[in-house]
Amino acid sequence: MAAAAWWTWSSHWTCWTSAWPWGRQRPASGPVRVSRATIRRQLLQRRGGAALGLGSGGMADEGLGLQGWCRWLLSAAVTALAFGTALMLLPTLLLMYSVVSRVRAAWLGVLERRYPQLEFVRNTTVRTAVDTIRNQGVIALLLTVQGACEPRLVMDSLQRDILDRRHPDGSGRLRFPHLRTPLTQRWGRYAWKRDDAVHFQLDKQVIPCSATFRGRLVTDNIIQEVVSDLVSKYLAPELPPWQIALIPMPSADRYFVLIRMHHLLLSEDGLKLTDLLQLTRTHLQPDYSAVTDVTPVSHLLDGMVERPAAIPALYERVGESVANHWNELVAVYDPLENPKVLTSPSLFGLCVAVLISLVSAVPEVVSGRGGGGGRPAGSRSVREQLAVQLARRGVTAAAWRSAFAGALWRLLTLAVSPPTLALAAGLACYRMWRSAGSMALRVVLIVALEAALLAKYRARYTESLMSRSPYLRLWWHSLQEAQRLAKLVFLAPRLLVEDLLLSHRHQPPHHFQTVSLCGRKVVAWSDPFPQDLIRQVAQATGASASEVCLSALCGALREYFRSHGLAVPETVLTTARYCLLEELVGGPAQSSTGGLACLALPVADAGKDPVQLVQEVRARMRAVRRRQGALWVLSSWQLERGLLTRLLPQLLVRLHLNFLSRRYAVALTEVASPRPDHPAGKLWGQPLQSLMYWRPPQANVSLSLTLLTVDSMVSLGVMSDAQLSPQQGVIARAWTQHLRDLARAAGVAVPSPRALSPSPAPSFSSSTPVGVPEDQDDDL
Repeated sequence: MAAAAWWTWSSHWTCWTSAWPWGRQRPASGPVRVSRATIRRQLLQRRGGAALGLGSGGMADEGLGLQGWCRWLLSAAVTALAFGTALMLLPTLLLMYSVVSRVRAAWLGVLERRYPQLEFVRNTTVRTAVDTIRNQGVIALLLTVQGACEPRLVMDSLQRDILDRRHPDGSGRLRFPHLRTPLTQRWGRYAWKRDDAVHFQLDKQVIPCSATFRGRLVTDNIIQEVVSDLVSKYLAPELPPWQIALIPMPSADRYFVLIRMHHLLLSEDGLKLTDLLQLTRTHLQPDYSAVTDVTPVSHLLDGMVERPAAIPALYERVGESVANHWNELVAVYDPLENPKVLTSPSLFGLCVAVLISLVSAVPEVVSGRGGGGGRPAGSRSVREQLAVQLARRGVTAAAWRSAFAGALWRLLTLAVSPPTLALAAGLACYRMWRSAGSMALRVVLIVALEAALLAKYRARYTESLMSRSPYLRLWWHSLQEAQRLAKLVFLAPRLLVEDLLLSHRHQPPHHFQTVSLCGRKVVAWSDPFPQDLIRQVAQATGASASEVCLSALCGALREYFRSHGLAVPETVLTTARYCLLEELVGGPAQSSTGGLACLALPVADAGKDPVQLVQEVRARMRAVRRRQGALWVLSSWQLERGLLTRLLPQLLVRLHLNFLSRRYAVALTEVASPRPDHPAGKLWGQPLQSLMYWRPPQANVSLSLTLLTVDSMVSLGVMSDAQLSPQQGVIARAWTQHLRDLARAAGVAVPSPRALSPSPAPSFSSSTPVGVPEDQDDDL
């Protein structure tokens, strides 16, 4: 009931603040009169369940009613129960974290003593928890390079600039040592075979492929078959878990570079996919110097959580105020700054000097210990460092005796002179009244005056104290942000359960959820589609560019089911994530790109009007942004800090992820850049034409989709389990066709498919092709 009362007060508060002239929702054009009926209607809508995620509160016009009150009370009780349950589980999770961390450290110590020749991986990630021998997390990147394919030049460059590269700290250690070591498993833990590094051979990692594939020359028509065939092969367990395949194209002056790399190389060594190609170090780094000055583009998960702006600003302003007062205090009472303090010392002045010495001693102690918990030889404790700081400032026992003597003399003077004592008491009372009483009276008068003016003029009153005082307005907006964050935390447990487990639970399983996975991967990709045309469609339909691409993806999934002869499901549950292109191709580190969101793609509605499908996708994305803010934040904590894998044992994490991935069997990743004119760069001195990136589906995820934006062109990459082959190419082809259909329905002129496709480069005469080694085709 306390939670219900709090929610009622919060609803009243939000409704009134949205109507006040200094509120966040005030229009910029001028004051608007807000009647009491409007405020009451907003309050009734909130009570009707819209704020709790149960409905739109359509009974606002008819009055609340007994049924509405019961529904609202039941919703508030369920939300409060979920929140209380989450609070009760917090001590258990903290205890589990302590136990799991200690057990993992002890088990790792046992394994290191049992296998001293192995270097065990200490960090546990989500991909590590769900990784199996048959279903590895191998990331793939395909690059199209203009020029002649020269394998020897590639291997010499890798050996010189990457494999023999030393650490910049001057220790002589290799920068990427695990590129030479194979990967193995012992008792559920990944480990690197350090002794096998001496047997490393680069020619087994860089594979020059043949210019023919199954009796046909490699051309644009069969390049997807060639790449898919390479991706479907497992990486050899006796070799380091990375591979570069060079695919020449005799009919054109270009070739393809396929990079496959285990995810542990990216997480353990801080390696990027394109570090193997020297893109970031020699070509792309200067071009990214101004990335941080570019306004980030909107993406699919933009606006999941409104980042607090007033609270950090208030914190900064309060910090500046505290720092200014502290500097004034130091200037007056620090003997190093004002030696006159010790001329006639007082007890208050000496106490302030002790405080200043203590504040100065703490950083010295922390820096002496190096920020760690141990205490190296030669370091001092806080007490010792405080004594040193007091000695520097001349705060000695003689100064304390002089201060005590002066204080005692003043007390005796006041005691023997009643008029002096009465005068001192009167001055003290006057100062207290002036600082406290007058301030309280002034605040009461100001609040009463503001309330009277607001009641008389309502929204037409613009000369309020809040509108004229930036500091008070900052406090007011901070309170509003704190209220919004409290609401997000209060609703989070219930919405997490509803969105992850209970939504669309009555829908029968579809093909992506029931297919038996084999672990091998196949890929496909679409023709690039101009981003300008997608933006024109977005402007015509009122949606965002990402929502337009998502609606076309719904149509592509529908075509996949139809090509299989399967029943088209009503919705396909998908997890979506946004990733910066700079995280793949190098460049300066950007801020966090956020977490995951759960989408229900309306696949059954894809056969209707394309414009209506965009509006349906737009409405669902608004619901996702309204409900899944907590899920987005928690998943971002997991991606950045490993929240779930640190709290729970690895077996329990695997069970949960296998269950959720069976429900959300499709993964969507949007990859873009804050720069629309993202430079392609050069590869070994040759121009880089295009690239395509695939995130591997793991656990029970059968289909991974990537929306990649490079050089103002958008492409769809498809990586699926081999059990979905060869129909995975239908998704890529149908996505481009649905974009064209949507553009025509929105009244946007679309060029012919031949004009949209990249033109082939001039042909060149290649040397004798080298075939793919036979041992790369063996299963693990």
